[in-house]
Amino acid sequence: MYKSRVASSHDVALFDNIQIQYPDNVHLIRGNHEAPEVNSIFGFRAECIARMGETDGTWAWTRFNTLFSYLPLAALIEEKIICMHGGIGRSIHSVEQIEKLERPITVDAKSSVLMDLLWSDPTENDSVEGIRPNARGPGLVSFGPDRVTEFCKRNNLEIIIRGHECVLDGFERFAQGQLITVFSATNYCGTSKNAGAILVVGRDMVIVPKLIHPFPPAIHSREAYPERIMEDIWMKELNIHRPPTPTRGRPQPALAFRSFFLDVLEVSELCHDAEQIFKREPTVLHLKTPIKVFGDLHGQFGDLMRLFDEYGFPSTAGDISYIDYLFLGDFVDRGQHSWRPLLFSLR
Repeated sequence: MYKSRVASSHDVALFDNIQIQYPDNVHLIRGNHEAPEVNSIFGFRAECIARMGETDGTWAWTRFNTLFSYLPLAALIEEKIICMHGGIGRSIHSVEQIEKLERPITVDAKSSVLMDLLWSDPTENDSVEGIRPNARGPGLVSFGPDRVTEFCKRNNLEIIIRGHECVLDGFERFAQGQLITVFSATNYCGTSKNAGAILVVGRDMVIVPKLIHPFPPAIHSREAYPERIMEDIWMKELNIHRPPTPTRGRPQPALAFRSFFLDVLEVSELCHDAEQIFKREPTVLHLKTPIKVFGDLHGQFGDLMRLFDEYGFPSTAGDISYIDYLFLGDFVDRGQHSWRPLLFSLR
């Protein structure tokens, strides 16, 4: 199996055997960027080529996208919370519609259920009901709070958790709390200044958001950057009122940030082993609490490590023995290190 070709044992420990070692604890579902039509444009193909060269990089990019076509598409937590990347859109009225999607599946299958699942969004706020056009593109829709209420009632569900949208606080409630958006990458695209978040679902089904904030730019002087001083004061006041993070009780491994590379054989072995896991899993995963739910990462590996550092690490030295992990897709594109969160999640 894959071992990163660096001298640091920390990197080997970090990436080795995560998904494969803990297939019952670490779970991935698909996002809209796990498709060649999208990630050929937004950076993943270019990153593969930059890391491996034109021929091998193009092959690796193609192989990863084949793997993505086998990813599960949704997850049910205790049969009461449904998790997906995008939303229910216009076409999805039952969980069974998602379960009937046969994998491998690609966007060119022209499935309206798949497109809604990966691409749809809630409307602007709870006052905007029904189905509305979506600014993301032709044929895509936004769905109102009435659709959320109807879907949950029909399927005996309490809440929808989804990713897909950058939200300022890292999480955002909709439909009077029946839908929660979670986004884990901070300062998305370097301009959004948003926090990143995960959602911790306890055994009592209580959902607790956990946040990280974007790193502020360096302050050279109070005179030159008075607005940064005020923002720092505001951030300190905000953190004072945040609930304390419970003690995890186990030491966490040291984190290292180093470059690493793969060859064709290693990519092939990695994708083969991960694909076997995805093939064994149902299209809709059935998961138990407690569980941590991660939103979009988009190659921002530093944010993933910060979330692990703050709220627990998926290893025997962390909290994997008593809590599961669920990632809601969009591991790649936009950021400069798509391989790292992708390979970490797979391993």
